[in-house]
Amino acid sequence: MPLLVSSNAVGGVPKVLPDTPARAFGTVKRLLVVGAGATLEECKQSGPRPDDPTLAFPVIADFCSRLFDPANPALLRATASYLEKRGIPFDRMLLDLRAGTSFTADDMERGPVRTFMRLESSAPEDHNIERLCEHAWHIFGNDPDFWFEFVDAGIYHNLFFIFSEQFGLSLGRPMKAGCKVARLLTAGDVVLNLNYDISFDLALTQAGRQFRYAPDDTGQDAIHLVKPHGSFNFFVNPETGDVLVEAPERIPGSCGIRDQDRGDLLAQHGILPPRLNKSYELHPLARAILATGQPFTAKTITFWGVGLTASDADLLDYYRDATNDGTMIEFINPSVDAFVNASRVLDRTLAHFAGLDEWLIANAIR
Repeated sequence: MPLLVSSNAVGGVPKVLPDTPARAFGTVKRLLVVGAGATLEECKQSGPRPDDPTLAFPVIADFCSRLFDPANPALLRATASYLEKRGIPFDRMLLDLRAGTSFTADDMERGPVRTFMRLESSAPEDHNIERLCEHAWHIFGNDPDFWFEFVDAGIYHNLFFIFSEQFGLSLGRPMKAGCKVARLLTAGDVVLNLNYDISFDLALTQAGRQFRYAPDDTGQDAIHLVKPHGSFNFFVNPETGDVLVEAPERIPGSCGIRDQDRGDLLAQHGILPPRLNKSYELHPLARAILATGQPFTAKTITFWGVGLTASDADLLDYYRDATNDGTMIEFINPSVDAFVNASRVLDRTLAHFAGLDEWLIANAIR
């Protein structure tokens, strides 16, 4: 059965049905934070063609270049506004896109989306998806129609295609990397998954681990899976606040579910676009998901494939709230720079593991 989440009114705070009082998790054995690097590792270990760049999952540095449709109206508006704000020239002709109008490849290259892609390629630290979405939030606000189109053409479809090509739908390929990690988790552990894809969700299933999606916090016999940024298997009706969270192995081959009682529930509405300086307080579903089980402390926090950003204040507060003086913090990431930055941002001593195998060996010895 899918998890049903609902709100009493449009814009209300979603809650699990039936209504149950929120409870804190107390002390958990492990908080595992899963980032984009975990999916990249899964592609290497489990994907059919790990060296095919067209099937590699995008990272912040190439996110727009990999996923954006350069003729989509929402993406045109967002990138044009971004470029205008910074005085960067581009051809405005594509902004007059009308049904039936045709444009040449040269027209596309001079348009705002392609211009932004070139900036992303040459200076990804300064021009990237997080900075673009931060700008768009200030310009367009919480406009559901704009963000639906932005996510539809700029994130969901192409990312879902890449995932399907790598791993297939349903149970698909064995998630070799994720299963190794999942087998070390026990009931009551918390997984904070920052990815839209369901590779680690499937790994939990394949490893025989019982888990529950937040905001469902019931049961002591399961791992708690917290995905505040949304997921391929979150289907949302923003007008009613209804959300259906489908089991990852039963995800339909489309981005929508039509429910007789709850109308059209679409996966695009369940995706929180990446942006700097975001506040989960502005996103009711994300807020309810991230608040699940808090306050709690973890004996061990493991970051797998995560790069910590100082501007992600909400997440940093989440990590700090889960730590105490006796907490072990593990950081699985091949980048020494990322490790040094994480140590600085958290202001804690971290155990660095350059690869997943190194971490697995260390945990087997304990």
